[in-house]
Amino acid sequence: ARNTLLMSQTAVGPFDPNRVRGRGAWVDGEMEGGAARVVYNTGETIIAGGVEKELGEFQSKFIYTKKPRVGMNWKAPAGRELRLKAIEACELLPWAKPQNAWMFAGWLFIAPLCGMLSWRPHLWLMGPKGSGKSWAYDNIINRWLGRAAVKPLSSSTEAGIRQFLRGDAFPVIFDEFESND
Repeated sequence: ARNTLLMSQTAVGPFDPNRVRGRGAWVDGEMEGGAARVVYNTGETIIAGGVEKELGEFQSKFIYTKKPRVGMNWKAPAGRELRLKAIEACELLPWAKPQNAWMFAGWLFIAPLCGMLSWRPHLWLMGPKGSGKSWAYDNIINRWLGRAAVKPLSSSTEAGIRQFLRGDAFPVIFDEFESND
C-alpha cells in the first residue's frame, strides 16, 4: 500500500499552491481551436460550457476548492431587459459626465468575472455628502453582486482581505474607504 501511494504521488508531481482556485469565474485553459475555456466554481460544482459538474468529476490541471455555495446564478443570466434596467438605474445617479453611468454599468457587468481578467478594473464613486454614493452602494452594487462580492470594513488591510478571500475570485467593495479625508 505504501509503495502504491508513493508511486501515485510521484506520477502526480509536487503540490503547486498556484493551481488551487476558490469560488468564482476563471480561465481554465484552452479548448480545441485555441478559445479560452471559462469555468465558474460555485463552491460545490463547476460550470463550464453551460454544463454543471461535481468538483470531483471536472477534469483540469487546477484544483478547485469546495466551499459553501455562493455566487452568481449562472443558470439564469441577466437578460436584455434586466441589463437595460441596470443601466437605467446607473443613469439615475448625478454623474459629472453622462458616459460615467455607462462606465459604472460596465464595471458592474464585469466585476463578477474578475478572476478571468489579467487586470481587474477599479471603480471609485466620489462626490459630496448626499450625492448618492451610499444609495448606489446599497441599491445597485449590493443588489447586482449579492453575496458574490467581499465587503470589508474600511479599516481592513490588504493581507486581511486576501486571507478572507482564501483564493476566491470575488470583487472587493469598500464603502466609506478613508472617509475622514
